[in-house]
Amino acid sequence: MQAITSHLAPRRVLGSTFELGTPFYQGVSVAVLLRAGSRSAELVRQDALERLYRFVHPTLGGRSGTGWPFGEALHTAPIAEMLRAVPGVEDVIDVLLFEYDLRGGTEAAGQRVGAGRDVIPLDEHSLFLSAHHQVVVRGGA
Repeated sequence: MQAITSHLAPRRVLGSTFELGTPFYQGVSVAVLLRAGSRSAELVRQDALERLYRFVHPTLGGRSGTGWPFGEALHTAPIAEMLRAVPGVEDVIDVLLFEYDLRGGTEAAGQRVGAGRDVIPLDEHSLFLSAHHQVVVRGGA
């Protein structure tokens, strides 16, 4: 943090201030049902999981791959679009999003919270953090 503050301080507009802090991380778990073609179902599952963890990542994620934008909600449609590009995927049958409790010391710690949904909103000072995605693949070689 000190390195960032030292870099920004001489560049700020005279008379202005800035606040530097850590974001709140909203845990999210994605459950996906795919249909595979002639490629191995296990390879399709592995590739889909890798892409999910990269897409829903605070610094590498988002559509541009440059980090998840602060405050931008997560929708199932871009996830389905991204998964259709996985080699061997014939169809994305279902995508569900779940909030995930990242904190320790609570009854819900390390678990999905609530029902699956199509959109998870995000506070303007928050970023998504992937947690225990699940990919089920039907068909395949």
